[in-house]
Amino acid sequence: MAENENKQGFIMYHSFRSMFSETTPEQCQKLIVALFDFAMTGVVTDFTGDPILKICFDQMSYLVGRNQERYEKKCERNKKIAQDGWEKRKLREKVLKEIIEDRQREGQDRLNALKEYEELYGDVPFK
Repeated sequence: MAENENKQGFIMYHSFRSMFSETTPEQCQKLIVALFDFAMTGVVTDFTGDPILKICFDQMSYLVGRNQERYEKKCERNKKIAQDGWEKRKLREKVLKEIIEDRQREGQDRLNALKEYEELYGDVPFK
């Protein structure tokens, strides 16, 4: 899991409460800091000397990591949708400009070109 500057938080689940309640205050502090480190940088804290913390961290970090992957996929999907939208808009604007230029060469006014474009695409990106 790479460091993600755009994401400013992570999800804590209600099911985490039972794990936190079984730890001492010191263990709880270590666990919370380790979760933040994992969510922010992907660094996995080694709790091999403390089996309770190891079990808790493994379960919690799995969910945090899964959510991070989902978030990254959603960001990529939204980025692609936005890029596709801009590319379509640029193409449509280019087509409209070409129609306007063609109609003007034929002696027609810009309004006829806009109407022709609107018949093709249903709307006009600019007027």
